[in-house]
Amino acid sequence: MYLFLIVSLRIVFTLYMVLVLGHSILERLYAYRSARRSRQRTLVELEQGNYLPSVDVVIPCFNEDPELLAACCRSLEQQDYPGRLCLWIVDDGSANREDLRGVLERYAVPEHVTMGRDASDPRLGDPIPGAGPDRREWRVLLLTRNVGKRLAQHAGLRLGTGELAITIDSDTRIAPDGIRAIVGVFRDPRVGAVTGNISVSNVSTNLLTRLISKRYRIRFERERAAQAAFDAVLCCSGPFSVYRRTALQKVWRDYVHQRFLNTPCNAGDDLHLTNLILADDHLVLYEPRARAFTNVPTTIRQYRRQQLRWNRSFYRELLWTAPVLVRRGHAYLALDVVARALLPFLLVAALLLYLGEAVFAGRELFVNDLSLIGAMIFVNAVFVITHTRNPAFFLLYGLLHVTLLIPTRLHALVSLADNNWETRGRPKAREPCPSRE
Repeated sequence: MYLFLIVSLRIVFTLYMVLVLGHSILERLYAYRSARRSRQRTLVELEQGNYLPSVDVVIPCFNEDPELLAACCRSLEQQDYPGRLCLWIVDDGSANREDLRGVLERYAVPEHVTMGRDASDPRLGDPIPGAGPDRREWRVLLLTRNVGKRLAQHAGLRLGTGELAITIDSDTRIAPDGIRAIVGVFRDPRVGAVTGNISVSNVSTNLLTRLISKRYRIRFERERAAQAAFDAVLCCSGPFSVYRRTALQKVWRDYVHQRFLNTPCNAGDDLHLTNLILADDHLVLYEPRARAFTNVPTTIRQYRRQQLRWNRSFYRELLWTAPVLVRRGHAYLALDVVARALLPFLLVAALLLYLGEAVFAGRELFVNDLSLIGAMIFVNAVFVITHTRNPAFFLLYGLLHVTLLIPTRLHALVSLADNNWETRGRPKAREPCPSRE
């Protein structure tokens, strides 16, 4: 046992340090390269003039705060995009529909839609090109029952005809030039999807929202940006992402009717749709100029539930991510996924092995190996503080990471089949998946 603990701790320490150092250095390098490519792309767009494809914007909402939904819609009203926009608000059987009615009726006469077997046929119509000034149309769909986010998106997209489809969350505000900035990336016909740059709108609420805001900055300006250097962002964020309709047509059935352990999947929609687009050999990019601002949890309980859902989706989705990584063949992308999947557990393993030494080994070895744990924490701190320029963030978020997020990951791993949405209630069961014959 004594020798096992010593050898195991050193193996874990070495693997952790290699992953942290290698991943952090490469992530920073590729994020810088991606930012430079984005600036070059902007110059090309300015030289080539306007690109104005027709666009459908789908805003599914379920039990949303009326003020947040109203702010989302106002931000869409204020878009400076001169092309054709059709905006679909889809209420997914909200229990607070009466509270939302004032917001919904401001934009269009609501249409009641029954999502039965025919309505959930996962086929999308062909895009109809169209552009021109002041071409705006609002549609409001009231689903007669709660069917989940994917079928709520489908309710709008199956009726739309835009060349591009934008999916945004109902608590998200888009910057006035957000749609114009992100649409320009699709000038390249190889691009299948693009995700925007998401920040936190309620950052000033409390200490937790400020910590989450810093984490969002790292997630997009480093993680997404580094992945974009290989034309393969691994997750187009739910609050603001754009897809080419012809790309969606090929994968939409698999997206709408995804199953895990023979159970329909409700969560992880953005991650799964991205995997399907990547598997179909499209480019998936990140556009830092396309800014959006979304609400984040304001209590530890809400944050834990959100992270539990996200982590279940991340580990479950590895079944689809792994073939994409093999197909794309970029070593950094594989390293990125491995680092995000393993680093928290390697830190836990190191701490447990170190505590084991306290029981089975001598005091001298125990004190000496404290340097290993200290080195792991110090190296991680250097990279975090370098990016955020905020030592307090590392200390506070590090405490949150160890006490809340790592246990939540463990919980997620042992409850992968749980389909609970975790935040606004559990969507009702969907219709059975139609035959593929």
